[in-house]
Order: sequence, then C-alpha cells, then structure tokens
Amino acid sequence: MTTEELKTYFLAWRKNRLDKLAPEVIQEFQMHPDRYDALHQMAISVDVYPFQEYASWLSGHIIETFYKKAPEEKIQEVINAYLESENHSVKRNLLKIINAMPADFRSGELLERAFSVLSSHQEAIALRSYSFTYILTWLKQYPELAIELDAIIRQKPELFASAAMKSCLKRYARIKK
Repeated sequence: MTTEELKTYFLAWRKNRLDKLAPEVIQEFQMHPDRYDALHQMAISVDVYPFQEYASWLSGHIIETFYKKAPEEKIQEVINAYLESENHSVKRNLLKIINAMPADFRSGELLERAFSVLSSHQEAIALRSYSFTYILTWLKQYPELAIELDAIIRQKPELFASAAMKSCLKRYARIKK
C-alpha cells in the first residue's frame, strides 16, 4: 500500500466509520505487514488532518506487530517526528510508541521535553501521562530524576488530580519503594 492509497483508505474510513469500527481497522492492519511502511511514513510526516493523526494513532496500535520487529531507524524517525511535532494528538500517539520501544536516541531531549510537558497546564492529560511514563523508564538508570519529578508534583499538585495522573503517581510510588 502506498501513502496515497492509505490516504484514500483513511478518507473512506472517516466517511463510514460506523461500517468499520476501530478494532476492526487495527486487526486488518496487523494482518497486512505490506501496509506498515506507508503507515509509518504517514505517521511521521506532517500532513493535513486527518492523515498524520490517523496514521500515528493506528501505528500506536500495531507496536507489537511492526515496531518490535522494525529496524532501530524506524524508532529514531518516530522520535524525530515527536520532537518536531506541534500537534497534540500526533505527539501523544508517537510518544506511546516511544514508551513501548525504549531507545537512547535523543534521550536527553526526550527527557527534557517530558519534564516540560509534565509540568505544563496547557498540555493534554494523555500527553502528560505518557511523559510521566517516559520519565519513569529512566528512573532506575538516573535516580536523580526523582528530585525534579518530586518538585513538580509538590509545586503543581493540580496537574495530578485526574485519574490518569493519579495512576502515574501510584506507579511512581511503587518504583520509589
């Protein structure tokens, strides 16, 4: 499948979403590895709505079937796209992939971004939650990150009031034990 064919697919699906629900689309793509490269390319390329949003969302649902077997270069492309994106939905979807596929590539920038997102009132809860998860993956290797994390939690408790963020705090408490 080419990216143009994928665009056509997404537009048709968007028009008739009740005919084919999201789980069915996910399963369909998991069974068609020939579509992965076009999907990945669209997920990391800035485009008009809904293409990058849909592709990055769908890519986040085929991590096990595609990204676990993909060359490291694909994860690096996801990281680059995440760090360059200004689209909240795309950033959330790409960070989901990054969290599932740990890599050292640009990890300093990713950590800096994660702390920035986590402490921002303007960022969506899902993106803040994924950013918290990203930070937690580095705590064993860099325990000093807990100091900065604790400071944000203490200084901005209102950012941790949602169910998703409370869940992150519980995971963090288990890690700190």
